Amino acid sequence: MEMFNPWYILVAAISSCIGMGSFFYGKKQQDFSYMFWGICLCCGSYFVSDPLYLAGLTALLCCGVFWQPISYRLFGPPKKIESIE
Repeated sequence: MEMFNPWYILVAAISSCIGMGSFFYGKKQQDFSYMFWGICLCCGSYFVSDPLYLAGLTALLCCGVFWQPISYRLFGPPKKIESIE
């Protein structure tokens, strides 16, 4: 794995930033599905070592994130996370 490839570092940083934003949005809205996509985006760079494949994986996972509102209209909204208090 070429960890110091500048293109890989750039794509991994963009993917992780999008994933972090999705995770925080899901945490604020108490929606586990956005949190799941965020975790997948953040962890994708650990499993893919080629920058082009990582960019493709990021694009696919972003489609999953942005497909969420469409799926709500088709299948209904997901259940909220119940807090333990």
